[in-house]
Amino acid sequence: MLIWGDEMISVIIPVYNKERYISRVVDMLKRQTYKNIEIIFIDDGSTDNSYNIAKLYEDGKKIFVYRQKNQGVSAARNKGMTYANGEWLSFLDPDDLIAENYFEDLISVAADYDIISCCCYAVGDNGKKINNFFLNSMSFYGDQKKILFYQLLDDTYGQPGKTYTAIGVPWGKLYKKSLVLSNNLKFDIKLKKQEDNIFNMYAFKYAKRIFYLNKPLYFYSLEHIKNDYVSNYDSYAVRNVIELQKERMTFFTENCALLDKSGEDFLNNATISSLVSSFNKCLLNKANTQTYFEKRNEYLYIIRLPFFAKIIRNLDILRINGFVHKIVALSMKCSLFYPINFIWYFRSIYVKIKYKNHKK
Repeated sequence: MLIWGDEMISVIIPVYNKERYISRVVDMLKRQTYKNIEIIFIDDGSTDNSYNIAKLYEDGKKIFVYRQKNQGVSAARNKGMTYANGEWLSFLDPDDLIAENYFEDLISVAADYDIISCCCYAVGDNGKKINNFFLNSMSFYGDQKKILFYQLLDDTYGQPGKTYTAIGVPWGKLYKKSLVLSNNLKFDIKLKKQEDNIFNMYAFKYAKRIFYLNKPLYFYSLEHIKNDYVSNYDSYAVRNVIELQKERMTFFTENCALLDKSGEDFLNNATISSLVSSFNKCLLNKANTQTYFEKRNEYLYIIRLPFFAKIIRNLDILRINGFVHKIVALSMKCSLFYPINFIWYFRSIYVKIKYKNHKK
């Protein structure tokens, strides 16, 4: 059954070198049972034929294509929001898939809510596996929204099965455009990772009511995160975690009521986990050519930044998850670099143990 609906959904699709997916995503959206949608492609300076292929489908009525110089996915999504005409905003990555009834099922529960979210299938080389974000469908409002912030800080929180991703993603959702516009919500262009997590922190804060539909309508490609679980060098990783921590601390300083004891534990563990990840990717990566003393000085600079130092100073080590993370946290608390450098000397073993399940 085809459903037109009174409210338009603007589907924003950031594109960077995805030429082989453009036709597929257009065909997929045309097959949606809910028909009142517009498609907005934002080409982020692709060097392949993505832009030209997308332009073939542009009709000036329901499909629009725009181009910008390469600035990253956050800038592309922000630009897409400025062109949106719908009452609802939806974000879709061009190499992912959605069920034919994706928009129909989401919009069917939209009454009285500012954000509607579903769960997903995680799709990899070994097929698809369901990733429920919570055990059941539920509404979040008032103090109940704390649960969402817990999962934003710890993606395994509340998840009944194996975790591939979590509620902090921008896809798999409808956002009421009036919510976004009235609160000037934007993706942080300084963040290359976790920009969607910060966007949703503010979106969840301002939303009066949020509904989670425990139905896997989105098919999430694990290609997006394949490099998260290996130690490929990323020169921006430390800068990213610094910007991420600034955003987190600004948010929770302004919204300190969210930091009950559980929230504080989640924030502390997220801080240590983010630092560990940045060390894997950058500071202590084997591809980093800095000397021992240069690494030590940079490490001391990082942990003494005010938004890290405040967390580290007040850490209860016993409440940090994981043996290695406890050692890292204790070393930071004591401003010691040698134990951390020693751990990362053998980090290839640690990475294999920690992430082996994600590679299955």
